[in-house]
Amino acid sequence: MYPDFDEILDELKFHVGIVDLTKESQKQILVKLLRERDIPSAQQLVDRASVVFEYIKEATKPDKALAARSKESGKLIYFGSKEAKDDAIKAGTHTDPSEPKQKSEPKQGQKLSGSDFQSSAERDTDPTPSQSEPKVDFDKLTSDQKKKYVQKIIDTNNQKFDESENKVDFTIQTISARNEDINDANMLPPGTPGSSFAENNGAKYINNFFNNEATPESEAAAVEEMMKTPLAQKIKPESVRKAWAKIAVRTAVNEAQTLKNIPAYNAKNPQPEGLPQGAIMDKQNKAMVKKLLETKRDEAIANGDKKAEKHYNKQLGYLAKLEETDTGVIYETNDGTIGFKHTSNKKTWKDPHNNSSPAKIMEGMRKVMGDKLSSELEKTFKESEQLLADSNKTVVSDTKEFVESQSKKSPEQRTAENEAIGNVLSNFTIASGGKKDYINGPDGVTNKSWFKKYASEKGLTPPHSNDTVLTAVFENASSDNPDQNALDVVLKISEMVQNVNLKNAENYAKKYGITTEELASIVKSTEPLKETGRKRREVMKVVHANIVKGIQQADASDSNAYPNNPNGENGPHQQVYVNSFLGRMHFTAYVMGERDGVSSHNIDGRNVEPSFYRECLAQLTGFKGETDSPEGRESLLSHMRKGLRISPENDSIIFQDGKTKSKIGTETYRTKGKSKGVLGYLGPDLQKCLSNKTQK
Repeated sequence: MYPDFDEILDELKFHVGIVDLTKESQKQILVKLLRERDIPSAQQLVDRASVVFEYIKEATKPDKALAARSKESGKLIYFGSKEAKDDAIKAGTHTDPSEPKQKSEPKQGQKLSGSDFQSSAERDTDPTPSQSEPKVDFDKLTSDQKKKYVQKIIDTNNQKFDESENKVDFTIQTISARNEDINDANMLPPGTPGSSFAENNGAKYINNFFNNEATPESEAAAVEEMMKTPLAQKIKPESVRKAWAKIAVRTAVNEAQTLKNIPAYNAKNPQPEGLPQGAIMDKQNKAMVKKLLETKRDEAIANGDKKAEKHYNKQLGYLAKLEETDTGVIYETNDGTIGFKHTSNKKTWKDPHNNSSPAKIMEGMRKVMGDKLSSELEKTFKESEQLLADSNKTVVSDTKEFVESQSKKSPEQRTAENEAIGNVLSNFTIASGGKKDYINGPDGVTNKSWFKKYASEKGLTPPHSNDTVLTAVFENASSDNPDQNALDVVLKISEMVQNVNLKNAENYAKKYGITTEELASIVKSTEPLKETGRKRREVMKVVHANIVKGIQQADASDSNAYPNNPNGENGPHQQVYVNSFLGRMHFTAYVMGERDGVSSHNIDGRNVEPSFYRECLAQLTGFKGETDSPEGRESLLSHMRKGLRISPENDSIIFQDGKTKSKIGTETYRTKGKSKGVLGYLGPDLQKCLSNKTQK
């Protein structure tokens, strides 16, 4: 049997990134891979390949005379002909690299033009190796391949960091390169193109607005500059693109002003060259910032600087808690240390602030209450857990009914219907406005292990038709041991058709890129699946009602406790649940001052400090004590534990004690794929209070 050299090459790429067999280190890795597969004469084969590679590399060496510099990214682009290069320069999208660069630094308070929006790293340094290397098509990699590729980048950056003379400058350059990478729509972090665009540019432009005056003209110039990036072009339509750009500018301006004006951040003004430097805290940037802070912490330990050591340990502690979608900014403090400000980004006031699960909530109550947990409530918890475990049975049952209805049709009709459904699923419009391929995409059906096994057993070879793929999906989803991916596809089909009616069919057909007649045919053929998604979601409503009822019944023996006494204090079980909610929403940390000078929220481009939450929660709950001391802040938390109400009938979290009534938050129990989540939101009264504070 011949070895699979494509597979070997793929594995080599994940070890080394860009393959270059003229490098001895790569040759030795390839030798090892060949020997692991018992391929004889591995060293000789690799030596020969290296010679051939060197010839090819020399023969395909780009002609510098055909190079022009992209105005978009600042990188050299090699054209296929002199005519193509001249056309690009004439069009104004590229410049001749042989022409001297015009460099000018805006002075403090000077208005900015679009060309000023480049970091010092972009203007004055050569691109790092990771910038100049060719990029892989990241979108076509599977989840596992992406993880390996990103880890390779992290390992390479860490090695170069260790070798660099100026660790702060290297960090600035690396983060700046990653900013440009994202704006070039390469290796996008988790989230939608719109959110990545706003977060990346909101972080990138902090430096400019910190060191220069923010005016209507400079803000407009920044918006115009952002709108030209490849990532911006992914956001449709233009009005949405511009809305995201304006959020990014507001974010950058507010972040810069926050560092300047909030004493808790202790930011030096002016900052050293290149600082402050903002970035999306994806895996690459998070690893880079962590490396810098750890190095500075170790230097402080070596110098016996206890204050700096404590500072860096605090910074590293919060960095470890960040999610990939958060942004951060490094800067120099008045003490000469490197500060790190974390920002949690929300597009609107109605975005979720926490994502938990019923299982975590129930387990948390068990852990806190121990043997004081009511035995009846424990019984309710177990019943709820069983409901959650059985939630997929509805999908399986409905799919069986669907398969039965399909079996009564002719093979030609089944094939035609599957092809039509597959056409929609392979170009499905998602909430962000983008498209996702649920059939052949990186995480689509054809790349899942269960389908590959199915295809192998059936003797099927790619490319696979929509009919083949969906036949496999329906067969798997109706089996006794279905794969979650197959169930998710069935739920996606249910989502596709559940809300379609005569009045809106034309709009849905346009959304899915098909004719109204084709959509009508799909809706008719999938009738047994139309309510599948809704029925599964209903399970979460039942679970929510059962848990809350059970908690309140566990406190029912106390006639003075809520809800027996509408104005009474919550009983012990309700207080534990409310305390859990306060923790999940980070309200506890905000009230206790744990996030002061470390983090803030960016909501709709506005900076929301932890102290705003503390002040609003005290105001909305009628708290009369002080909130400056640890004791006063703990009293506020106790006040909320006793007075925040939960209800089995709705998802509101309301403070009510007979004198005050304010909607502080909501908790929505929902399903998504195999996950059973509990999303936490700010209540309308808290939204209004916080919004008012950001206007001042």
